[in-house]
Amino acid sequence: MDENTTLELIKERFEALPESIQEIILSSHYQEDLIEISKKYNLNVEQMGILERETTMVMMGLINPNNFEMELTKELGFEKEKGHLIVNDINEKIFLKIRDLLKLMNTPLGAEPSLEPGPEIPASSNQPNLATPELNPPASVKGFGETKPAPSMLAQKLSGSFQIPSTKTEYSVPNVTKDEEKPVPQKPTVDPYREIPE
Repeated sequence: MDENTTLELIKERFEALPESIQEIILSSHYQEDLIEISKKYNLNVEQMGILERETTMVMMGLINPNNFEMELTKELGFEKEKGHLIVNDINEKIFLKIRDLLKLMNTPLGAEPSLEPGPEIPASSNQPNLATPELNPPASVKGFGETKPAPSMLAQKLSGSFQIPSTKTEYSVPNVTKDEEKPVPQKPTVDPYREIPE
């Protein structure tokens, strides 16, 4: 398919979508994820464009998700293993966010779409567990959670000169602007540049 024809088809299909679905697609920021995937697999600019086009075509319902891996591998000219790895990353980072939307768009006419949750995808063993426990501060910490109202910055600036309060530490340097007693140089008794006549 011609590049311009494909782009026009994608644009027409996107404009035909309801606004709520357009917002879901735009808010997924899938282009940023595609750039990360492209860097990971060292794709050149042309291949990045093909990857974005094919992914967008799946999101618009122009390519069936079941045929995505085959289409992408063929368009990029990769072997099946590398194409499979790229498609897995796209599934995890992009399509997982909008899975329900893809199910609705790729349901055949006359069939009832099922929005029940799909099978749980097990986390791979090489990925760290990102679940963080809830952190509660110890009871001995005073003032935790209390906020003191800060004076308005604008009011401070307009009221006159403003100086940030400083704290003195053992490493503090004395203020440079203070006049310290400087030793007065003594007048030399002999001029070092004058030669004594012989």
